[in-house]
Amino acid sequence: MAALTQSDGVPAKVTRFIYLTAARSGEARGTVWSEIDFDGKVLAIPKKRMKAGKEHRVPLCDSVIDILKEVAPLRAERRGALLFPGQKAGKPLSDVAVSNALHIAT
Repeated sequence: MAALTQSDGVPAKVTRFIYLTAARSGEARGTVWSEIDFDGKVLAIPKKRMKAGKEHRVPLCDSVIDILKEVAPLRAERRGALLFPGQKAGKPLSDVAVSNALHIAT
């Protein structure tokens, strides 16, 4: 986690997000800002994005809130709803990028 925290890259940030929320890669990469409740510190993943087909609510620790603050500028830069946007507009970060970030941690 220390190595991931030192990386400024989006793949490292989404990997930290995955570790801290126990979300699947696709769920994390597809997270949009409207699914985050900052006041209640909760991520609400809608049932249409969940493998089990029902809404999943995840409490967010302060470390996750810090990650969200780190990626917030991407929202304005890339004008998208995704927390972790990929290189193409409107597309999430690739699973390969996340997999590569895992090698930072090992």
